[in-house]
Amino acid sequence: MGDKNNVVAATADLLVKTGHGIIKAIYVTQAGDRIFTIRDGIAAGGGDALFAIDTSDLVLMPYINHPVNAGLFADSDAGTTGTLLIVYE
Repeated sequence: MGDKNNVVAATADLLVKTGHGIIKAIYVTQAGDRIFTIRDGIAAGGGDALFAIDTSDLVLMPYINHPVNAGLFADSDAGTTGTLLIVYE
């Protein structure tokens, strides 16, 4: 079984993937004032809100192996700086 992980950086609203999948991990790689809502859905403000992540902390978010069904969307709710690194399958 091969490694199926994908990695993407989010600095604004971002559709990470459509359909079902698994959030493997989320890291804050650049601190800032941006706040993201991670959604099980494909649009800003749509789908279920799973987590709110404040980029003011450079930490690994403890959301490892969390499933999504409708898609994975990083919804930038506020702020202008800060980057997430999202690892997903």
